[in-house]
Amino acid sequence: MLVNLVRPDPIPWREDWSHRVETKARALGLRVADLAQARAILDEGMYFIFDARAPGVYEEGHLPGALSLPSESFEESIGQYIDMLIPEQEIMVYCSGLACDESLRVCEAFLAQGYTNLVLFTGGYEAWQVDGLPTEVGP
Repeated sequence: MLVNLVRPDPIPWREDWSHRVETKARALGLRVADLAQARAILDEGMYFIFDARAPGVYEEGHLPGALSLPSESFEESIGQYIDMLIPEQEIMVYCSGLACDESLRVCEAFLAQGYTNLVLFTGGYEAWQVDGLPTEVGP
């Protein structure tokens, strides 16, 4: 990327990275939640909440009641939850924050398996923590 600054013919910047995940999520037909909507979803208690980050990061802190479903091992990890889910199940997925696409990859995997009621919380754990909302630690 730094090389692009000194190139005589720089490669044009083609994507707005600050909204990249949100844009891709909407293109897939996913609902996108901001912090207030994510709080309402969590308070409602009807959604399965999945954290798409690596297990070690999840254990350091996650949204209350969230289940670990790392994007890097979705196929192996989903088995522990599959018996609790139906294709119409209300599911919210999040990861680290706006620049993280792990939650998008988990949503894409859910879509591929026929799940239709997905919400992507783009602000993720970072927005949740910055707002001082309660979190949990451990597995």
